[in-house]
Amino acid sequence: MLRNGLSRVEAQKRIDSQMPQEEKQKFADYLIDTSDGFEPAKLRTQQIYDQLVEITRKHR
Repeated sequence: MLRNGLSRVEAQKRIDSQMPQEEKQKFADYLIDTSDGFEPAKLRTQQIYDQLVEITRKHR
């Protein structure tokens, strides 16, 4: 709230207007779950990056 200068009510309106996580997952090719903290998310990010690099190499 401080970063964007929002009141609690304005911040809650933004949160409430977002698409539910389950709906977003339907459109995703890759998921990075951040609910378990930074290190697992960092590891998953690296795994996805490595997969994308490999896909890119195969399509050259």
